[in-house]
Amino acid sequence: MAEEVHTSVENKSVVQRLYSLPLLSSAGGELVLAYKHGKESRPILRSLGNVAEQGIVVVTAIASSGFKPIARILHPQIEFVDKLACRGLDVVEAKVPILHQPAKKVLADTKEHASITLQSTQNQKVKSMMKRKLWNHAPLPSPFTVG
Repeated sequence: MAEEVHTSVENKSVVQRLYSLPLLSSAGGELVLAYKHGKESRPILRSLGNVAEQGIVVVTAIASSGFKPIARILHPQIEFVDKLACRGLDVVEAKVPILHQPAKKVLADTKEHASITLQSTQNQKVKSMMKRKLWNHAPLPSPFTVG
């Protein structure tokens, strides 16, 4: 008999929980905005996008009608796997707190960190070059000079 799996968020599938994470939902929103902008700005993208969207609607309708009988038969197994996935998501959420931040904040923080790292690296390189330049041009003290 399968052990009952408990999740921190009851009655939500793993897909619903994933989409409710701020990082993923905001990134999805940004992707939709970029897609819409692309369709509005380029006629060829509008045409291709419309064809792709119509194709997805048709494929989804066909697939869902064929999937429903299978889903009814496999419902206990699907539910068990979903609960296991939710348990795994609990662990990932605990270990990866960035998932609870919106995409724009993550991007801004990443840019800031990269900028600081780059600036630090550039400063170290400049210091190293300055030391070499000063060392190569500075007269070396002679052991024979009395001073």
